[in-house]
Amino acid sequence: MQDAYHSANHDRFPSLARLLGIPFMNIHGPLDEIGRRLMQQQADRACGGTVGDVMDALAGLPELASGHTRVQLGAGSCHHPAGRVVVAHGCLTHGGYAVADTYFRHGVSTVVYIHCSQPDVERLAGEGRGNLIITGHIASDLLGINPFLQVLREAGLEVVALDGAGG
Repeated sequence: MQDAYHSANHDRFPSLARLLGIPFMNIHGPLDEIGRRLMQQQADRACGGTVGDVMDALAGLPELASGHTRVQLGAGSCHHPAGRVVVAHGCLTHGGYAVADTYFRHGVSTVVYIHCSQPDVERLAGEGRGNLIITGHIASDLLGINPFLQVLREAGLEVVALDGAGG
């Protein structure tokens, strides 16, 4: 698994605002929470199924289905029971090894991250305590961004979207 593309994030928007001389406000955090809730609801629909069922459910979300990355298994097996599933996304990053391991030690069978470093993935896989699903950074971010852009459009604002947003 290659984390570089999953976790890619750039200074595009702040740089563009500086270049154009316009104000910039980062609302990424709250939109991550919207996306996290959507992913958790989708994962919950596969409750009682396998890790593969959860992956398929997540992959059915339009932003993930059309993204440049695919939902991937970082640790565990698609054939394992999904058990309790937690989508850990937000606060502008993932929790890495420490957060996933803590979830596994406290009864969570499957953790969903939008990205995770390769060393952390390898460590979690090697320890075999639980299942780790990785959904892809930008596609997952769009789950929260796109509904917000739709609300802005419905309010009569013109939205110029970049990097796949607003589809």
